[in-house]
Amino acid sequence: MHRIFIYIYYLISKNRVLSAVLTFTILLFCGFFASKINFEEDISQIIPKNEKSDLTAKVLRQLDFSDKIVVIIEKKDNLNNEFRLSETADAFLDQIKPLQNYIDAVEGKVDENKISETFDFVNQNLPLFLDEKDYKEIEHKLNNDSIAKQVESNYRSLISPTSLVTKEFIKKDPLGITFLGLKKLNALNINEDFKLEDNYIISKDGKNLLLFISPKNKGSETKNNEFFVDELNKIKENLNQNFRGKTEISYFGSPVIGVANAQQIKKDIQNTVIISMTVLLILLMYYFRNLFTPLIIFLPTIVSVFISLMILYL
Repeated sequence: MHRIFIYIYYLISKNRVLSAVLTFTILLFCGFFASKINFEEDISQIIPKNEKSDLTAKVLRQLDFSDKIVVIIEKKDNLNNEFRLSETADAFLDQIKPLQNYIDAVEGKVDENKISETFDFVNQNLPLFLDEKDYKEIEHKLNNDSIAKQVESNYRSLISPTSLVTKEFIKKDPLGITFLGLKKLNALNINEDFKLEDNYIISKDGKNLLLFISPKNKGSETKNNEFFVDELNKIKENLNQNFRGKTEISYFGSPVIGVANAQQIKKDIQNTVIISMTVLLILLMYYFRNLFTPLIIFLPTIVSVFISLMILYL
């Protein structure tokens, strides 16, 4: 058996240039197919494999909320009451428009059409929302003095900038009776920690605005989310710079955490391999007192890796 390897050795020694070209050609051929392999980057795959952990990973993949990215816009300048959090939120929504291929939906801003639809629904079904006290209040609104005050209030509203929003409501309900029914809907609110301001969800103290991004890719698909998260980080840094001292944007969610963890794991693996290979090469060079001997030793390993990757692809 050993004679075969001795024969190959002498054959390569006599035809060094041809052997080098052949080896390089094999590496190129195998490398072409190896480059076609798509590696799956799923952060949940690092969980140890057993029946319990498989169930945990399955639940994590099926939880829709765990894949959302929660955007928090925090107000920093409490003395400036004229600045509104919605300015930063509008700028953020404008800058993420080029990323629509990665975003399924953005929640947290109430569509004006939805407000109008709610108003129309309550207006058309108003008797269902009213009780005896409300009818007494309506009777009071029908007095001449109350009508005159309401008309004056409507006139001031129509000549103000807010008329862009209020004029349609005034046309449909000049006396504002529909708002009696809307108050009943407000009573259904089970959480008083948030309020609606400029069509955005804002904390009761007015210091935090919340947006919820639903990515098209799952939180565990770190490879597909990497570019998306990187672009979000650039947008965050840009807006934090533009609104420095006024607001600060931060966010969290499994896509962001998954990408950060995957990048850190890949970086750690690369550093470990580079350091170990460098130390091993230095030790081999020192032992053999030759620069090329360690490279020749690693050459069969490199060729084997390329051939193995080609076989995996095929």
